[in-house]
Amino acid sequence: MEHENKKDYLLPGSILIAALLIAGALFYNAGKTNEQNVEKKALDINSIQDLSPSNVNPISDSDHKLGPESAPIKIIAFSDPECPYCKDYHFVLKDLMKEMPGKIQLIFRNFPLSGHKQSKQEATAMECVADLKGNDAFWSYLDRIFEATPSNDGLDLALLPKFAEEVGVDKSKFESCLASGKFDALLDENIQNGKNAGLRGTPYSVVIAPNGQYLPLNGYLPLEEFKKVMEEVINQK
Repeated sequence: MEHENKKDYLLPGSILIAALLIAGALFYNAGKTNEQNVEKKALDINSIQDLSPSNVNPISDSDHKLGPESAPIKIIAFSDPECPYCKDYHFVLKDLMKEMPGKIQLIFRNFPLSGHKQSKQEATAMECVADLKGNDAFWSYLDRIFEATPSNDGLDLALLPKFAEEVGVDKSKFESCLASGKFDALLDENIQNGKNAGLRGTPYSVVIAPNGQYLPLNGYLPLEEFKKVMEEVINQK
């Protein structure tokens, strides 16, 4: 799908960084051999030309954000709560933000994979917490889910209302929201937009550099390598 008025992210100064992001993440994730096939889709080699990260929906006030608005790097992360790589990536990102204070703003978008039967319910639960209690509660709730789940549909779903209460959400309102289907359209939109932006598996991120370039990240990088690449992104002109 083509979109008008989108900046081409393949300007010369960004090609090398985009290649490093893709190749580095693929190399790191390729070393993991015990995940389900649905996660291994993140290892598919897509040429930079075939990815369209600039198709990602613009960041808005309704997004789940962590980090300052003034951060020079924005990372829009499409993630599945039962994806093992997503769980690892979540905590690498949190560490990266500590290593680079004020430099990164993380934007989380739920992308429940069809191969995970529980992911849509967990994603809906996260959206309900954000709706009922706000952004801070959302991030605390997301941390609890990733801390607790063994991944691949391993989380006890009875914990969802318990975790919601722990972050200050009324249990009855939470359960009503969870059953309402209120966020079905949002999740469908995230899924379609993620695909339009080049997603072939989770986790998938679009890194928006200070110079306005859109860079794809399939999978994730080890912390120190990730930090080096983000420092290169900041210095791009």
